[in-house]
Amino acid sequence: MNRVHTDLFSVIDNSIPKNCKIALGIGDPYILPMLKGVDAFVDLVLVSGSKIELSDLQFDLIVSDKPEEKIVDLLMDGEVDGAVRGSLPASKTLGYLKARSGLKNLARVALLKAKGNDPFLFAPVGIDEGEGKDARLKLIENGIWILESFGVDVKVGILSGGRVGDIGRSRRVDDTLEEGEAIADAISDMGYHAVHHEILIEDAVDESNLIIAPDGISGNLIFRTLTFLGGGSAWGAPVHHELGKIFVDTSRAGGSYLGSVKFAAALSGKVGGV
Repeated sequence: MNRVHTDLFSVIDNSIPKNCKIALGIGDPYILPMLKGVDAFVDLVLVSGSKIELSDLQFDLIVSDKPEEKIVDLLMDGEVDGAVRGSLPASKTLGYLKARSGLKNLARVALLKAKGNDPFLFAPVGIDEGEGKDARLKLIENGIWILESFGVDVKVGILSGGRVGDIGRSRRVDDTLEEGEAIADAISDMGYHAVHHEILIEDAVDESNLIIAPDGISGNLIFRTLTFLGGGSAWGAPVHHELGKIFVDTSRAGGSYLGSVKFAAALSGKVGGV
């Protein structure tokens, strides 16, 4: 077993540039106490649909009647180095990001950590993402860019709906196994380490730092099970680097956004920032 021994959380902590400005969407003020200490490493701009009491927090606050659009405009107009969706509604925020950027596929790749394992990148996390070989390869491309930006060796793990020995039991499982092999071969041909772990996600989290689920539905279920039931943690999911800006998507049920802000700040230094 070629176990991964790279703490991506620590790598990110050590990669945050100075004087970085990050916008964070605030749909629910309950998360504010979780942001204490953020001002030690980043200038935070909160974007909200209503006036909120910041108490002793030293953050800028922008109130807008369309916060989902405002946070995207701040990013695309170069007024901030990066943006984190936070607790703003997904459909409106991501929909406007697509419209403003012209991207049809956001290809989000999440940074997760299972209890007792090293952090790893994971995709797809959206139920409408990762449909077919090409879509999954695009996710892998984004994950490779993230890992290489931090100087981390890429180890791709592909998941399928069953084991090779299960061939013949289900046409759907057979298709995922065939596609998994094809994707692993394609990544290997690109010169990267790639393993088809079949359905053995327990092996994948030990051996790979970029793990790709069979489709968006299974990926979303894995994400939710790990973070909401299994004691794991999530630091957000950056949009594909072809955006040219750093936008980190999050779950509104994700609790603290401290890690996501750190992730956005660290990545902003890889694309030049403002």
